[in-house]
Amino acid sequence: MSVQTPGPLFPKYKGTRSWSLSHKSTLDAETGFFDTGLYYLQQNALTERIWIGNETAYTKDVLTADDTYVPEEARQALSTVLPKLFVNGWGPEVVSEIESIWSGIQGHTADGLPIVGKIPESLTGTTGDDGQWVAAGFNGYGMDKCWLTGEALVKMILGEDVSEWFPRAFLVTEERLQTKLTADQTLLKFAKIALPSGAKEVKS
Repeated sequence: MSVQTPGPLFPKYKGTRSWSLSHKSTLDAETGFFDTGLYYLQQNALTERIWIGNETAYTKDVLTADDTYVPEEARQALSTVLPKLFVNGWGPEVVSEIESIWSGIQGHTADGLPIVGKIPESLTGTTGDDGQWVAAGFNGYGMDKCWLTGEALVKMILGEDVSEWFPRAFLVTEERLQTKLTADQTLLKFAKIALPSGAKEVKS
């Protein structure tokens, strides 16, 4: 994520607009370079600075718990994308000014859905321990889901029924753990991204 100075010609939207820019995810199987194809940005209403983030890095920098550094590939992508997208904002400049930049850890799941609810004994490894709950794995889309998910989780802990409004597909179940969230399915998810354009998956 970064905070950038808007170009001299960039309009002052005062926080009334946000943008999501997306193209097909790509993964180079030889180099490990991974591009999710997603940029998300908004202009701050008070400072007029542009907040923009993306996920572009080598897999060694994606599959890590260390968020103390920003991969150079991500920094390069973020510093050059705005002048390309907004022709009327930066003029002839090809690089925008980054005022601040940082990284963070995203939790991803093989089926692309969050994991919410009481953790089964098969994961805790303890019998009779029903006090462990989880809300994680939002695949980078937690900003709009965490608020109501947190409310739902508290209600579930208190024994209240949330089935009428909370997505059942988000719940952590033994069936989901054994079929959709296995290590094999996780590897397959990344392998599919690495398929060349036009290639078809061969199912055995």
